[in-house]
Amino acid sequence: MPYDAAGDTLPSFLHNIRRYTGVIDIHRGKSVDIASQWSRPLDLLFIDGDHSYEGCKSDIQAWGGFVRPGGWIAFHDSSEPGVDGAISEFFPKFKRRTELTAWSIFAAVKNCD
Repeated sequence: MPYDAAGDTLPSFLHNIRRYTGVIDIHRGKSVDIASQWSRPLDLLFIDGDHSYEGCKSDIQAWGGFVRPGGWIAFHDSSEPGVDGAISEFFPKFKRRTELTAWSIFAAVKNCD
């Protein structure tokens, strides 16, 4: 993000997940590039990327289809105008149930299609 200091956060991330390395797959790169190579269903999708409408829209379109019905989709900084707009348009209320909000995170269960 333009307001964040430049730096590599991977070492901190690895430290924070060290107890869960057996159940977390790490993929480093641009979100839509990784999604183009993806083939497995997801139980949880956590989107914390570009906060613009276009960036969040791209993430939802690239990854949303991989979330199984009954799986969770969560968004960081969900009150940011771009993120909120993309959620409203590309993950509208009729496509979700069991919504939760905690601080800046919005999460919902994907409805069965």
